[in-house]
Amino acid sequence: MKGMLMFRLLGKFLGWISAKSLEVNYHSKIDDLKKRGLKVGKNVIISPAARIDDNYPYLISIGKNSVIGPNVRLLAHDSTFSPLLNGKMRVGRISIGDNVIIGMNSLVMPNVVIGSNVLVASGSLVNKDIAPNSCVAGVPARFYAKFDDYIKGIKEEIKVRPLFEAVDLKKNEDEKDKDRKKKMIKATEDGFVYINGMETKYPIWLPRD
Repeated sequence: MKGMLMFRLLGKFLGWISAKSLEVNYHSKIDDLKKRGLKVGKNVIISPAARIDDNYPYLISIGKNSVIGPNVRLLAHDSTFSPLLNGKMRVGRISIGDNVIIGMNSLVMPNVVIGSNVLVASGSLVNKDIAPNSCVAGVPARFYAKFDDYIKGIKEEIKVRPLFEAVDLKKNEDEKDKDRKKKMIKATEDGFVYINGMETKYPIWLPRD
Protein backbone atom coordinates (compact mmCIF):
# COMPACT_ATOMS: atom_id res chain seq x y z
CA MET A 1 0.00 0.00 0.00
CA LYS A 2 2.76 2.41 0.98
CA GLY A 3 4.70 1.43 -2.13
CA MET A 4 1.72 2.24 -4.35
CA LEU A 5 1.26 5.62 -2.65
CA MET A 6 4.93 6.45 -3.11
CA PHE A 7 4.69 5.43 -6.75
CA ARG A 8 1.72 7.77 -7.31
CA LEU A 9 3.45 10.64 -5.52
CA LEU A 10 6.57 10.07 -7.59
CA GLY A 11 4.47 10.08 -10.77
CA LYS A 12 2.82 13.38 -9.80
CA PHE A 13 6.19 14.91 -8.92
CA LEU A 14 7.73 13.85 -12.25
CA GLY A 15 4.67 15.19 -14.07
CA TRP A 16 5.07 18.53 -12.28
CA ILE A 17 8.77 18.65 -13.14
CA SER A 18 7.96 17.92 -16.79
CA ALA A 19 5.28 20.64 -16.92
CA LYS A 20 7.60 23.22 -15.31
CA SER A 21 10.37 22.27 -17.75
CA LEU A 22 8.02 22.81 -20.70
CA GLU A 23 6.95 26.18 -19.30
CA VAL A 24 10.53 27.31 -18.73
CA ASN A 25 11.53 26.22 -22.25
CA TYR A 26 8.51 28.02 -23.71
CA HIS A 27 9.23 31.31 -21.96
CA SER A 28 12.93 31.00 -22.79
CA LYS A 29 12.11 30.55 -26.47
CA ILE A 30 9.65 33.47 -26.60
CA ASP A 31 11.93 35.72 -24.53
CA ASP A 32 14.81 35.00 -26.91
CA LEU A 33 12.68 35.85 -29.95
CA LYS A 34 11.53 39.09 -28.26
CA LYS A 35 15.11 40.05 -27.41
CA ARG A 36 15.89 39.60 -31.09
CA GLY A 37 13.07 41.91 -32.13
CA LEU A 38 9.79 39.98 -32.13
CA LYS A 39 7.01 42.36 -31.08
CA VAL A 40 4.19 40.84 -29.02
CA GLY A 41 1.23 42.78 -27.61
CA LYS A 42 -0.55 42.16 -24.31
CA ASN A 43 -2.74 39.10 -23.68
CA VAL A 44 -1.35 37.20 -26.66
CA ILE A 45 -1.55 33.40 -26.63
CA ILE A 46 1.15 31.62 -28.63
CA SER A 47 0.86 27.83 -28.68
CA PRO A 48 4.00 25.99 -27.57
CA ALA A 49 3.68 24.08 -30.86
CA ALA A 50 3.65 27.25 -33.02
CA ARG A 51 6.77 28.04 -35.04
CA ILE A 52 7.89 31.63 -35.40
CA ASP A 53 10.66 32.38 -37.90
CA ASP A 54 13.85 31.98 -35.87
CA ASN A 55 15.93 33.71 -38.55
CA TYR A 56 14.00 36.98 -38.75
CA PRO A 57 11.91 37.48 -35.58
CA TYR A 58 12.56 41.24 -35.80
CA LEU A 59 10.36 41.36 -38.91
CA ILE A 60 7.31 39.95 -37.11
CA SER A 61 4.78 41.76 -34.91
CA ILE A 62 1.70 40.35 -33.18
CA GLY A 63 -1.00 42.68 -31.82
CA LYS A 64 -2.76 42.47 -28.47
CA ASN A 65 -5.42 39.85 -27.63
CA SER A 66 -4.33 37.63 -30.51
CA VAL A 67 -4.04 33.85 -30.65
CA ILE A 68 -1.41 31.90 -32.59
CA GLY A 69 -2.66 28.30 -32.65
CA PRO A 70 -0.86 24.95 -32.59
CA ASN A 71 1.49 24.24 -35.50
CA VAL A 72 0.98 27.71 -36.97
CA ARG A 73 4.05 28.86 -38.88
CA LEU A 74 4.99 32.53 -39.27
CA LEU A 75 7.64 32.67 -42.02
CA ALA A 76 9.36 35.95 -42.73
CA HIS A 77 11.50 34.36 -45.45
CA ASP A 78 10.83 32.33 -48.59
CA SER A 79 13.61 30.30 -50.15
CA THR A 80 11.34 28.28 -52.49
CA PHE A 81 12.83 29.72 -55.67
CA SER A 82 16.41 30.18 -54.45
CA PRO A 83 17.81 27.49 -56.81
CA LEU A 84 16.30 29.39 -59.76
CA LEU A 85 17.50 32.79 -58.52
CA ASN A 86 21.20 32.05 -58.10
CA GLY A 87 20.73 31.40 -54.38
CA LYS A 88 18.80 34.58 -53.62
CA MET A 89 16.01 34.47 -51.01
CA ARG A 90 12.96 36.68 -50.44
CA VAL A 91 12.47 38.23 -46.99
CA GLY A 92 9.53 40.34 -45.80
CA ARG A 93 7.63 41.55 -42.77
CA ILE A 94 4.63 39.92 -41.10
CA SER A 95 2.34 42.35 -39.29
CA ILE A 96 -0.55 40.87 -37.30
CA GLY A 97 -3.13 43.28 -35.84
CA ASP A 98 -5.14 43.19 -32.62
CA ASN A 99 -7.76 40.51 -31.89
CA VAL A 100 -6.49 38.12 -34.54
CA ILE A 101 -7.01 34.36 -34.29
CA ILE A 102 -4.82 32.16 -36.49
CA GLY A 103 -6.08 28.57 -36.40
CA MET A 104 -4.12 25.35 -36.15
CA ASN A 105 -1.79 24.31 -39.00
CA SER A 106 -2.01 27.66 -40.81
CA LEU A 107 0.95 29.17 -42.65
CA VAL A 108 1.61 32.91 -42.89
CA MET A 109 4.09 33.89 -45.59
CA PRO A 110 6.39 36.95 -45.67
CA ASN A 111 5.30 40.43 -46.79
CA VAL A 112 1.81 40.04 -45.31
CA VAL A 113 -0.30 42.42 -43.22
CA ILE A 114 -3.20 40.90 -41.29
CA GLY A 115 -5.58 43.62 -40.08
CA SER A 116 -7.25 43.72 -36.68
CA ASN A 117 -10.32 41.59 -35.86
CA VAL A 118 -9.48 38.73 -38.20
CA LEU A 119 -10.09 34.99 -38.03
CA VAL A 120 -7.82 32.74 -40.09
CA ALA A 121 -9.40 29.29 -40.23
CA SER A 122 -7.31 26.22 -39.45
CA GLY A 123 -5.15 24.91 -42.29
CA SER A 124 -5.10 28.16 -44.24
CA LEU A 125 -2.29 29.63 -46.34
CA VAL A 126 -1.97 33.39 -45.92
CA ASN A 127 0.15 34.78 -48.75
CA LYS A 128 -1.60 38.15 -49.23
CA ASP A 129 -2.79 40.97 -47.00
CA ILE A 130 -6.06 40.43 -45.10
CA ALA A 131 -8.33 43.40 -44.50
CA PRO A 132 -9.55 44.19 -40.98
CA ASN A 133 -12.87 42.68 -39.85
CA SER A 134 -12.47 39.56 -41.99
CA CYS A 135 -12.82 35.81 -41.68
CA VAL A 136 -10.72 33.88 -44.20
CA ALA A 137 -10.11 30.22 -45.00
CA GLY A 138 -8.44 28.02 -47.58
CA VAL A 139 -5.30 27.61 -49.65
CA PRO A 140 -4.80 30.41 -50.43
CA ALA A 141 -6.94 32.05 -47.75
CA ARG A 142 -10.07 33.76 -49.07
CA PHE A 143 -12.70 35.97 -47.43
CA TYR A 144 -15.94 34.28 -46.35
CA ALA A 145 -17.49 36.53 -43.67
CA LYS A 146 -17.11 39.75 -41.71
CA PHE A 147 -15.51 39.15 -38.33
CA ASP A 148 -18.09 41.09 -36.31
CA ASP A 149 -20.99 39.35 -38.09
CA TYR A 150 -19.39 35.97 -37.43
CA ILE A 151 -18.90 36.69 -33.71
CA LYS A 152 -22.44 38.07 -33.46
CA GLY A 153 -23.77 34.85 -34.98
CA ILE A 154 -21.88 32.75 -32.44
CA LYS A 155 -23.21 34.86 -29.55
CA GLU A 156 -26.76 34.33 -30.82
CA GLU A 157 -26.15 30.60 -31.11
CA ILE A 158 -24.90 30.44 -27.51
CA LYS A 159 -28.33 31.66 -26.37
CA VAL A 160 -30.10 28.61 -27.79
CA ARG A 161 -27.51 25.82 -27.62
CA PRO A 162 -26.57 23.70 -24.55
CA LEU A 163 -24.06 25.32 -22.20
CA PHE A 164 -21.77 23.28 -19.93
CA GLU A 165 -19.63 24.54 -17.07
CA ALA A 166 -15.91 23.97 -17.58
CA VAL A 167 -14.10 21.17 -15.74
CA ASP A 168 -10.39 20.59 -15.19
CA LEU A 169 -9.32 18.09 -17.86
CA LYS A 170 -5.82 17.90 -16.36
CA LYS A 171 -7.41 16.35 -13.25
CA ASN A 172 -9.62 14.08 -15.39
CA GLU A 173 -12.74 15.71 -13.97
CA ASP A 174 -14.55 14.91 -17.22
CA GLU A 175 -14.04 11.19 -16.54
CA LYS A 176 -15.31 11.54 -12.98
CA ASP A 177 -18.57 13.16 -14.13
CA LYS A 178 -20.04 10.42 -16.30
CA ASP A 179 -23.46 12.11 -16.48
CA ARG A 180 -21.97 15.32 -17.91
CA LYS A 181 -20.05 13.31 -20.49
CA LYS A 182 -23.20 11.46 -21.61
CA LYS A 183 -25.15 14.72 -21.88
CA MET A 184 -22.40 16.30 -23.98
CA ILE A 185 -22.25 13.32 -26.34
CA LYS A 186 -26.03 13.50 -26.76
CA ALA A 187 -26.13 17.27 -27.18
CA THR A 188 -23.48 17.31 -29.93
CA GLU A 189 -25.56 15.00 -32.14
CA ASP A 190 -27.28 18.01 -33.73
CA GLY A 191 -24.67 20.76 -33.51
CA PHE A 192 -22.24 22.67 -31.36
CA VAL A 193 -22.39 22.92 -27.59
CA TYR A 194 -20.59 25.58 -25.58
CA ILE A 195 -18.32 25.44 -22.53
CA ASN A 196 -18.43 28.25 -19.97
CA GLY A 197 -14.66 28.55 -19.62
CA MET A 198 -11.55 26.98 -21.13
CA GLU A 199 -11.01 23.23 -21.10
CA THR A 200 -7.71 21.71 -22.21
CA LYS A 201 -5.20 19.11 -21.10
CA TYR A 202 -2.44 21.20 -22.64
CA PRO A 203 -0.76 24.26 -21.13
CA ILE A 204 -1.78 27.77 -22.15
CA TRP A 205 0.85 30.36 -21.34
CA LEU A 206 1.01 34.06 -22.05
CA PRO A 207 4.36 35.50 -23.15
CA ARG A 208 5.87 37.64 -20.40
CA ASP A 209 5.83 41.42 -20.85
